[in-house]
Amino acid sequence: MKKLQVLIVLFSLIAGVTKTNAQAINCGSVCVMSLSIDTIGANTLSVNIYNGDTLFINYPSVVVVNTAGDTVANKNNMYYFFGQLPLDILTHVIPTSLDSIPVAFTGTVYFTDNMTHQTCAIAYPSVCTAGISEVTANTDNFSIFPNPANSEIKIKCDRLKPTGIAISNILGETFYQAVVSNTLSSIDISGLSNGIYFVQLQTPQGVVTKKLIKN
Repeated sequence: MKKLQVLIVLFSLIAGVTKTNAQAINCGSVCVMSLSIDTIGANTLSVNIYNGDTLFINYPSVVVVNTAGDTVANKNNMYYFFGQLPLDILTHVIPTSLDSIPVAFTGTVYFTDNMTHQTCAIAYPSVCTAGISEVTANTDNFSIFPNPANSEIKIKCDRLKPTGIAISNILGETFYQAVVSNTLSSIDISGLSNGIYFVQLQTPQGVVTKKLIKN
């Protein structure tokens, strides 16, 4: 019994130290850039989030709540990436009960680091002034086609100078990575299993992510 009590005390001390030493997210540097209903996936909401902090966000989850207090996206608070890098734009694709986004939608986006259990409550819409360059913020500056695709995709960059491309699945496993400098690239995806992937375009201004459907 004494041994068990000692172990509990030690565990509590270790947990307390870990919690105390964990750096807090600077929520003022995290920005929700846009919300959009995914026209490719069924009942999913794409949430573009810019992590302007210097911290890596572990197992990030995104939950959207409207002004009435109803959770309209990701009720189970699931995460779909192993992490979000500092100064990175990432598209979080989450389940939603919405068929469309109401005109002038307002609400709160909860962004959580599921390792440190820190949550940022971000009002939406909000003005993104956390140091995002105009080029990086505009995800329309690169496109993937065809999408969905089954054998080959092309990635076209407009006004962006790519330095690299990576393709990963929703678990964060990387299946393709290459250094590129061309504004138009072709990638063979015939070896990938059918499902949802994320294409990350790396640029000097930051990282922009878009979803890819392999079928």
